[in-house]
Amino acid sequence: MSKFRLRELCVTLAALACLSGCGGGDASTGATAVATHPVKGKVVREDGSALTGGFIEFTSESGNHATGQIGKDGSFELSTMAGDKSQPGAPPGTYTVMVVPEDQNQLPLEGVSPYTVEAKENNITVQVRPLPQNE
Repeated sequence: MSKFRLRELCVTLAALACLSGCGGGDASTGATAVATHPVKGKVVREDGSALTGGFIEFTSESGNHATGQIGKDGSFELSTMAGDKSQPGAPPGTYTVMVVPEDQNQLPLEGVSPYTVEAKENNITVQVRPLPQNE
């Protein structure tokens, strides 16, 4: 799969995850009751340097998605879609991480390990590495 095609696929999947929300909820308002907790942090490469710009997505084993923009200093804050509304933070759980860098010449990256969101304010440093490539 070409770099462009893989990037296009990842961006499309991330956008769909944001739009789909987490399901369930109040049919009269379209709202979904999801308890979230603040999540902010920084994205760094394996060498410790900040990844500047891009998009980050946390996906839990139970199917929750939380997303955020990565700032020019590598910082991010997550939000979760609840129906048609975005609410700050993420539900508690264990998440895998995917990052789509702002630089169009870079392939998407993955978190080095799973990350846990707890029922409190969370400050997470996410270390990323290139996704494995199928040859």
